Amino acid sequence: MSAPRFVVVGHPNKGKSSIVATLAQDERVRVSPEPGTTTAADTFPLKLDGRTLYTLVDTPGFQRARAALRWMQDHEANADQHPAIVRRFVEEPQHAEKFPDEVALLRPLVDNDDTGVLYVVDGSTPYGPEYEPEMEILRWAGRPRMALINPIGPANHVDAWRDALGQYFGVVRVFNAVTAEWQKRIELLEAFGQLNEAWQKPVREAIDALETDRDDRRRRAAQIVSHAVVAAMRFRVEKKLEEYANPDEHREALEKQYRQGLRDLERDAMDRVEEVYDFVDLRRQETDEGSHHNELGDALGDLFASGTWNRFGLTRQQLALMGAGASALLGAGADVAAHGLSFGVFTLSGAVAGGLGGWWGGGKLPKAKLLGLPMGGRLAAVGPSRNVNLAFVLLGRARLHHRVIAQRTHARRDAVELPASGLTWDDALRKRVAEALRPVLKHPEDDAVAADTRVRLEPILIDVLRSDTRDAGS
Repeated sequence: MSAPRFVVVGHPNKGKSSIVATLAQDERVRVSPEPGTTTAADTFPLKLDGRTLYTLVDTPGFQRARAALRWMQDHEANADQHPAIVRRFVEEPQHAEKFPDEVALLRPLVDNDDTGVLYVVDGSTPYGPEYEPEMEILRWAGRPRMALINPIGPANHVDAWRDALGQYFGVVRVFNAVTAEWQKRIELLEAFGQLNEAWQKPVREAIDALETDRDDRRRRAAQIVSHAVVAAMRFRVEKKLEEYANPDEHREALEKQYRQGLRDLERDAMDRVEEVYDFVDLRRQETDEGSHHNELGDALGDLFASGTWNRFGLTRQQLALMGAGASALLGAGADVAAHGLSFGVFTLSGAVAGGLGGWWGGGKLPKAKLLGLPMGGRLAAVGPSRNVNLAFVLLGRARLHHRVIAQRTHARRDAVELPASGLTWDDALRKRVAEALRPVLKHPEDDAVAADTRVRLEPILIDVLRSDTRDAGS
């Protein structure tokens, strides 16, 4: 059989479009608190690798259900004729003008045999008899049908709705389209298979395909984060100066350029992770220290704010241990470039530099250097950073961002807000990450070493992102 189709119907402004957006994983679905947003039936297939797993049909809300049911009852013969009467109602020429919404929402039911009904109600509003005519029409249509109680507001009338809906629908589920975690969505798909025995196999295949796709998205996200972190640890900005130019005059601009470059690397990585999960037009809102921005780079608080390093960096003891281990490979004096001059930033070297300088450096910049050029003049440079904590801060922020995005439904239209706390690293995981980063800390200029570091880091991040989303119910 062809892929199942589910026509989403109900009263206006009860969350029908939100259900479609979430289950179709499509942010193009128009979602609005204003009634009448959906004025015609619109089809949204969920496709993977060009194959349609199932299709959702968004429809207008019932407007004149009581009058439409009265017409059907006036033309009633026997119960076995009810589906045919519904079809007659849809095909009656004058009804397109007299009952435009009812015709629009019922037509997909009479035009396709592989179609089921998802009837959506708002569980935060009281049940009333005005809903019964539309539920009776759906029963007359003779299609497999399920009722979804979508709690939009804070009030709770779910029990009353469940009792009423159970008289008209074989399957009743509570499903919040805006907040539903991944597992809730899978459970709802499993319930679809209960509506029609012929759908059980294609629905099971759809769930398996979605789970496989979910793993692939985590893998792609891990790859993006790995590339971004390695690029950040190699990042460097420089400026050619005249022979006798005062380097202090350029220090502030270079530092600003360095900071902004790292922000841009992070911003681009987060953009790409959101695209992996089919989000292309999200708004972000900073929750750190009461500031509000729509800049992606500020969604977690500024990268160089002290609060950011406290939230996402390692503790003093952890950083001292990791810094000493990583910097021991660099050798004494590795932070001082040949013919280079410091801009006055405190300089340590070798293993001691890693252990003491790691915590002392916090969110500070790497030392600025002044290098001689063979053809005359000098080169002022900032970066790359040898501070392993920069990598852990970037990774911590990336983990939290990924968890929020991976859980987010496509029905949400509010700005992205990230929790104030980061995710923890256990000792074994911290050591694995530090070991993977050592090559690029030692030889940031070497492209082959950078590629090898990414290869080492990616499988670690795949495991981490899978664990993060599993713990969050996604």
